[in-house]
Amino acid sequence: MVVRGFVDETLSPAKKVKDSDNMVTEYVRKTVINYGNRMKDIDYSRLVGALAKKGIFILSNLGCYASKEYGYNEVVIKEVTHNVTSPEHGIITSHRLECDADKIIDGFADIIDGIEKESVLTTTTKKEWTSPNGTRLVFPNCLLTGEEANLGLVGSPLGVDAHWTENLLQYETDKGDLTMKVNLPNDSEGLRLKFEAIWVLDSVVTKEEQEEMAKMLMPDIGTIQNMIEREIKKKKFGYDVEDVEIDCSLVCLNERSTACSPEIVKQMREARKGD
Repeated sequence: MVVRGFVDETLSPAKKVKDSDNMVTEYVRKTVINYGNRMKDIDYSRLVGALAKKGIFILSNLGCYASKEYGYNEVVIKEVTHNVTSPEHGIITSHRLECDADKIIDGFADIIDGIEKESVLTTTTKKEWTSPNGTRLVFPNCLLTGEEANLGLVGSPLGVDAHWTENLLQYETDKGDLTMKVNLPNDSEGLRLKFEAIWVLDSVVTKEEQEEMAKMLMPDIGTIQNMIEREIKKKKFGYDVEDVEIDCSLVCLNERSTACSPEIVKQMREARKGD
């Protein structure tokens, strides 16, 4: 296991925000577990389907899992072919683009009697693994400490897709607002599990309080790690979930970026349950 500190500029930066007449401070703790090489797209789609069966859904930041299909599903493919025909020659040429067929007809209208266009719709049905739309994880059927922020609107009068908040987990704290976003990207940087915790307060807190915030999230981080790793370590995916890189940092506008303490990283690995 390799552990190092970093600042990922692609994630939400820490910042001070003007809230009415008060200045609030935002802490961002970013943790990325890199499992190695990128997973093949077809295998990633299979993984998405397997996780959905366990109540873990992958979608866009603002998407609704209830309106998506996951797993191995039937797909209807419709294709229109535009044939150029004549009574004497039958089908002369076939085209996927209607404009190409029109050009042939215009060019040979004075030469071939009765030349015309015939459009034929072909419908085929096949089954394939549904590709995910996004990398954000939601856990509507899992026992986590955090509460899903976006799912509260499901079944509201506004409709199942009326989501105005990002998909994230919310936590009750004595100080400020604490949320966590969880993503499972699969790209050129490899298959990764990303946690981004954002803590918004009206003052700067001590290092000890920052560590307490990290410990509050640890049970959910461990549970999520375990659920993901139990799938990707299976033979059909073949990932080594022990030999991984863990990048962790804490960013605050008032302080420079610092790496998570070795103790916090150690707790992350120990937080996994039921290996």
